[in-house]
Amino acid sequence: EPDSYGDVIAKGAFARTLDEWRAKAESGLSIPLLYGHNTDDPHHNIGKVTEAREDEKGLFIRAEFDADNDLAQYARKLAAEGRLYQFSFAYSVRDAGEVEIGGYPAYELRDLDLYEVSLVQIPANQHAVVTGIKSGRRNSKADADELRQIRALAAQITQAINGLLADEDEQDEPDGGPEPDANAEEPDMAN
Repeated sequence: EPDSYGDVIAKGAFARTLDEWRAKAESGLSIPLLYGHNTDDPHHNIGKVTEAREDEKGLFIRAEFDADNDLAQYARKLAAEGRLYQFSFAYSVRDAGEVEIGGYPAYELRDLDLYEVSLVQIPANQHAVVTGIKSGRRNSKADADELRQIRALAAQITQAINGLLADEDEQDEPDGGPEPDANAEEPDMAN
């Protein structure tokens, strides 16, 4: 189905560029997830695509939000609430041509260079939608690893403190009770 510009994407149009992105991933690079195609403000780089492939509907992606970016976390909230639920992507055309679809002219995009994927309010193709948002942690993996280390250290500290207190409690307990004082007066039991 043509988008609002009259473009249709041919099956396989992403094959080459996705292969190139897979090769880049080996060097630690990933397809950026942006908010609103804003490439000028680094805060709008809200995450990264972790999986990209073509399926029967077109480009399918999985992405993760940047845990250290407040805008990314707000975008996650909006997506989870169904208030931000559509995608778009930036690309350049390597191969395309005129076609007719259902008796109407269209421009078929056959080979694309993919630059980024964006969460947007209004995409060119109304079928480019978010299909699910997992509840995620706000902490980055590095933060989570550090928190696990702190928890392990806290457990060790707690164990050490408990051991020291147990030793202290044992020292405070008398063996058979106090020795009676020979000079002490007998208590008066009469009322």
